[in-house]
Amino acid sequence: MSRRTLTAEAELEKLQHASFNYFLHETNPVNGLVIDKTAANWPASIAATGLALAVYPAGVERGFISRAAAVQRSLATLRFLGELKQTTLKSHRILRIPIVGKGLYEF
Repeated sequence: MSRRTLTAEAELEKLQHASFNYFLHETNPVNGLVIDKTAANWPASIAATGLALAVYPAGVERGFISRAAAVQRSLATLRFLGELKQTTLKSHRILRIPIVGKGLYEF
């Protein structure tokens, strides 16, 4: 491999690790909800939370997080979501999670 290829691979690894760290730092450890972006008082979203569940196995594979920590985070999220009540709105089943700021959750 050339020096240029090694540098590109190192940069890619750095970018992957930084991207994964978003989920480590922006996830509520109690319920697993992830804020949608790092702006102050930004709410969590089901999309970011779902993506976190998808990236934990990749993080384990790449050595960014231990398997035990990934399992703990995943179970916290799934248990929390499993306890929520689903409501019907306009004949569609939806999951409503009203959130006020980071770390404050109203149900």
